[in-house]
Amino acid sequence: MIASTLKIFLPNHPVRVCIWRGPFRGARVVMNPRDSLRKIFGLYEHELNDWLERALRRVTRVVDVGANDGYFTFGCGAAFKRLGKSGEIIAIENQDQHIVKLRRSIEEQGQTNVTYQLVQAYAGREDKPGYVTLDSLGKPGQQTNALVKIDVGGRGGGRSGGRAEMDLSLELFCHRGAQGAVSPGVERDFRSARSYAVASEPASGAVCLAASSAS
Repeated sequence: MIASTLKIFLPNHPVRVCIWRGPFRGARVVMNPRDSLRKIFGLYEHELNDWLERALRRVTRVVDVGANDGYFTFGCGAAFKRLGKSGEIIAIENQDQHIVKLRRSIEEQGQTNVTYQLVQAYAGREDKPGYVTLDSLGKPGQQTNALVKIDVGGRGGGRSGGRAEMDLSLELFCHRGAQGAVSPGVERDFRSARSYAVASEPASGAVCLAASSAS
């Protein structure tokens, strides 16, 4: 009831908003506030908040597959800034309406030790027009100390490139430092939160978060 009343007084178009609470507090993101109240108050997918607070202390690189409005992209950037460290964040998004907002959000970041790279493409198992592989992002050795977030909305070979492709890409990316094997550390740290699977890889320094809105 309170949220519905509050929305009446908020703009109904993308504007710069500040995230108030949660692991992404302090982030400046261009989004529609009427659609984003849970994000603004740090309540969106709050099951992962504690895990993200710990994970972001351990990494210096983020790959956000399916960046959407940039909540995760610029939230991680705000966390890096708050922790006083440099970092690199790559946002992969194919939809034009999101690309426009992501570019506006990058302009809002001002002076920072965090660098942002925006890739307009789908993530898949091979590099081809309109697609990019996770392994092709960055130089050899940069896959360590990284957090990979995947959030896609489909299964087939259409708009998202397919959930199977995303799972394969995530596995190759995360296990590079462990010679392709799932270590006991991954199995211990693996847990589910709604549709999310979270795993950390101590051996390689990679931290992985996979998500899919598909059932």
